[in-house]
Amino acid sequence: YYLGNLPAPTGMDGRSQVVSTDVADSIEWMLPIIIESLIAKGAVIDFDAISKDDERQAALESAYVHDTFLSKNDGFLNLYTFVKDALIQQNGILKVWYDDSTKTTTETYSNVTLPELQALEADESIELTDVEEYMTEYGPLFNVAVERTVATGKVIVECVPPEDFIISADHNSLDLTEVRFCSQRIRSTRSDLIEQGYTAEQLD
Repeated sequence: YYLGNLPAPTGMDGRSQVVSTDVADSIEWMLPIIIESLIAKGAVIDFDAISKDDERQAALESAYVHDTFLSKNDGFLNLYTFVKDALIQQNGILKVWYDDSTKTTTETYSNVTLPELQALEADESIELTDVEEYMTEYGPLFNVAVERTVATGKVIVECVPPEDFIISADHNSLDLTEVRFCSQRIRSTRSDLIEQGYTAEQLD
């Protein structure tokens, strides 16, 4: 109905082929009003101060969450999709999680002195993969190759398509606290799965 597609053929000749766009018109009319009510007042979420001494902390938390949601996670687009899914399919799902993945890069250094080499060895984010020593008139120097692993942890917010959201069939509440199970079904390509760490043998 939202797309204005004709219902399945009824087999009756002469029936009108006109399809009303009332559903789409109503949803598109309501969307801006709902979105504005969610973000126009200020922070997306307000943290209440527990005491008078906690007011500044609560304000900082509210500002941080607002910036994380809107600026760093395409918050407006997520909200727009979330509300539109809810209006069309009766369910809007936002998934929020902390991505604690790491990023590893390879670096090389030339003419490294012994104190500099010891500093590299002491760095917990670095693993030495190759050390080449050579002598100079000033003493030993080193050419070094390292792998640096850096945590890139961040909060991620994404809108989950309702058709990819699975929930226990016996759950009858909007509150998911007591749900027996819920999950997200993700369709991945073979290359995506290999990049995530699965082996070709496992996939076969």
